[in-house]
Amino acid sequence: LVCSPTMKVSLGGAFTLLWIPLTAFCSITPFSGLLPLAILSPSLFRAVIDYLQFWYCSGVFLFILNGIHGSEYEITGDVIPADAAVILMANHRTRCDWMYIFFLVRQHGCLGTLKIMAKKSLAAAPWCGWGMQLFGYLFLHRDLKRDESHIRRVMRRYLQADYPVKLLLFPEGSDLSDSNIELSHDFSNKRDLPVFDHLLHPRTHGLRLCLEEMAAEPSQPRYVMDVTIAYSGYIPATEAGLLLGKGPSTVHIHCKLFPLTDVPSNDEVALKAWLYERWVEKEATLKTFYEDEAAAKREGARLGGGKFVAQKLAPVYVWPTLVLWLVACGACLYSLYAFAAWRLFFVIASLAMFCLTANGGIEQVELASALGRSSG
Repeated sequence: LVCSPTMKVSLGGAFTLLWIPLTAFCSITPFSGLLPLAILSPSLFRAVIDYLQFWYCSGVFLFILNGIHGSEYEITGDVIPADAAVILMANHRTRCDWMYIFFLVRQHGCLGTLKIMAKKSLAAAPWCGWGMQLFGYLFLHRDLKRDESHIRRVMRRYLQADYPVKLLLFPEGSDLSDSNIELSHDFSNKRDLPVFDHLLHPRTHGLRLCLEEMAAEPSQPRYVMDVTIAYSGYIPATEAGLLLGKGPSTVHIHCKLFPLTDVPSNDEVALKAWLYERWVEKEATLKTFYEDEAAAKREGARLGGGKFVAQKLAPVYVWPTLVLWLVACGACLYSLYAFAAWRLFFVIASLAMFCLTANGGIEQVELASALGRSSG
């Protein structure tokens, strides 16, 4: 059976639309059954959830981005240290950047320990938001007075446990939409700042708080990684774009690693200057990439220098993962149909997640458990 390109896109979009909610429904609720471990043994809970996060993100998002959309990757620059605490700061070209960065951290062997700084409203989304809670994402109200103590507590919990957290944050705070670019240009003109066409102006508040906590806990290696991401071909501006069943032909990611000792973590003015220096470099790189992309392809150039790391997940990995998740989802749905005990568990677990979310979420359970153990 030969499908036209249009039909492939339509089928891919339909599959994506069904695949994400189906896998979330059939996996996140059973995962939530592990919540008692967050109280009894927080380290074991986190280790198990990290393992499940690896397989969930690999089987759901990476299968869609590679198996369905067919996107290839060019990753250059430094390697993420798997056994260290690392802040990943990336430019926010689209609302889908975080999914493509999954591929980066998977290739560097640390997909399970990836956490993302995200807005609090996402945590309330049934199943998908619950999954983000289980995976340990750091949720913010985007109000510094409310968020400061929370950021410090979460970072302290990870660092004091010698947990090799990989925290992804976007200093720009929003994606590169036309309206945001216009606001950024107005901001530049009023403040006599550099005018960015491929970036928004970065903010230092959240980054500074994370770095201060990292500097206060020197028990393990600590780094900041500057991640630059760009796209060839179709650029999905929002998550809805993925439902069209198509993605970029190539995702280009360049990484530059800085030891924490090279970053002015305890001086806000110096940190702002350091971050702007990174953003000026990033703007120049992206400007050259997008304006000279055709010439760069002919000359074999990439987004950045450094060793080429990976390009695409091998079919021997992608398709068995699909089969595994189809079997798991089928078993879950059949059990819901056939067994009253499984239906009861689903109802109880879902109600528990609704109640937990309304009272601060899973992160509050983990924080309270960590505090209790440190006090004891």
